Amino acid sequence: MPIADPVAVAAVGKKVYVANAGSQTVLTLDLRGGPPAAVSCPCPVAGLQRLRGEVLRLTASFQEPVYLLEAGGEPRLWFVPAEVRRLPGR
Repeated sequence: MPIADPVAVAAVGKKVYVANAGSQTVLTLDLRGGPPAAVSCPCPVAGLQRLRGEVLRLTASFQEPVYLLEAGGEPRLWFVPAEVRRLPGR
């Protein structure tokens, strides 16, 4: 699994996560010797910002839809829609 455009690296437990903007994936490397795995994201992967515990934010702004990676155990991708602002009186 080539890393075309790495933008961030984060360690969580016994795994290392590499954000790859070139292919919109996060590569998971198991430090215990397990095979590497890739998590695909339908978003522009901008980094790996730790939010709390084992949750990493993949997208850059909270003004747009947010993608989160739950890194504990089997990695899971979460989608958080952007806040819809309503104009007063509408």
